[in-house]
Amino acid sequence: MLIYILSEIYTYPEVQEAFRITEPYNIHIRVVLRDQLHLQQFIDKLINYGSPTTLLMLTEIEKS
Repeated sequence: MLIYILSEIYTYPEVQEAFRITEPYNIHIRVVLRDQLHLQQFIDKLINYGSPTTLLMLTEIEKS
């Protein structure tokens, strides 16, 4: 299943970056979404590949 999503991940226009990472997640993707409904719809697509975990970026921490 992981090989399949790796070959398909950039077919989603929301995906900005994708990385293979170590367990337990295997892949990290950075996406840009319009709103919470768009997030929900995107998660619904990812469920076909497994159980997605989401993290929301709130603000960037500036270097001092």
